[in-house]
Amino acid sequence: MSTQSNQIQFIGAYAGQKNPGANSSAAFALVTNLGSEPVNIIKWKSTTVPMVMPMYFGLDQENIWRMIDVPSKKVNIDPGIPTLFAPGYLHIMLNNLTSELPDSFDITFTIECKSGPVFEKTVTFETVEWDQLAKQNILSKPVL
Repeated sequence: MSTQSNQIQFIGAYAGQKNPGANSSAAFALVTNLGSEPVNIIKWKSTTVPMVMPMYFGLDQENIWRMIDVPSKKVNIDPGIPTLFAPGYLHIMLNNLTSELPDSFDITFTIECKSGPVFEKTVTFETVEWDQLAKQNILSKPVL
């Protein structure tokens, strides 16, 4: 049986408020797949944010640390292995912002199961100020 929408969970979904003068920010969550097969997030959209896309912070071809686009725009979520979208790691980039983010907003993810079925999952993200991240118990990086 294919993985269902309720088997993909976004835990602790939040976004950092855009900084004054900036036109982008980022969103984060811990994603778990309670299904029995791998899935890929293949599309990212929001009625609030003009452009939503996966990016990660890593070494580029010149061994310089920078933000790097995920060229395929696909992110794999394996069953039983949490996938972390976190600052300084894989994250959900929010681009082309013309105003502050609202207190909460939705992102709709199109998810494709390995066996073929495709479904959408809408997740509400809470907006927090960047300076509050260190003061609150908010997921910020993986614990190894």
